[in-house]
Amino acid sequence: MSYQHSLFFTGFQNFTGNVYTKSYNVKMYFHLRKVNDSLLAENARLKEIIYLKPKQLLPDSVVVDSNNKVIFRLIHASVINNTINRQKNIIVLDKGRKHGIHPQMGLITEKGIAGIVTHVSENFSLAMSVLNDEFRVSAKITESGELGSLSWDGKSPDYMILKDIPNQIKVVKNHHVVVGPYSRFFPENTVIGIIEDFKMSSNSSLIEVKIKLHSKIRNLKNVYLIENKSSLELDKLEKMANEK
Repeated sequence: MSYQHSLFFTGFQNFTGNVYTKSYNVKMYFHLRKVNDSLLAENARLKEIIYLKPKQLLPDSVVVDSNNKVIFRLIHASVINNTINRQKNIIVLDKGRKHGIHPQMGLITEKGIAGIVTHVSENFSLAMSVLNDEFRVSAKITESGELGSLSWDGKSPDYMILKDIPNQIKVVKNHHVVVGPYSRFFPENTVIGIIEDFKMSSNSSLIEVKIKLHSKIRNLKNVYLIENKSSLELDKLEKMANEK
């Protein structure tokens, strides 16, 4: 074999080796992306068991009651924008109308609540973060069953405030706070956080309770949207009542 031929052969081997390596890396990237999406979908199904405690689970990842009526459905989404330094913080997601997303779907993380969908386009959606001065949700202290209204005071992204708790109620640090029975956006008992502190409100008959969130809102990446299948029917019913 001539020296020039040897050089050509070696160069060709290096070139084809690089091409195959890059091709393999690209194929592996898409394979791993597909595997990751599959795992996230499966995780959504498992979250339905953990968060929503269904009596029966259907193949298309929905939660049904004892009469086989759909109650809730979970859809995974990735966060593509998330603000925490405003008074009205937002979360932008990579799923939209064509993925089955619509306004008033609750948003949860691996550890608890994160927001509520307000606007939807074909491919994307925008949610009101829990770190938004307009966000409100019914919440309860698990150990006592006492109900209050949860909101954000515009300060730390790690804490929210539970209001309207009567001062005769014994509030204990590290007790758990979850979603109450009157929320349309989240199933009852969806995780929120734990009590870190409390004080008398301006109304001396009530207590304001400082809640440390389980969800790390500042680091959101993967979230799950909760669809309440009865939400639209309830909206129509309330609208009819208000029009009278």
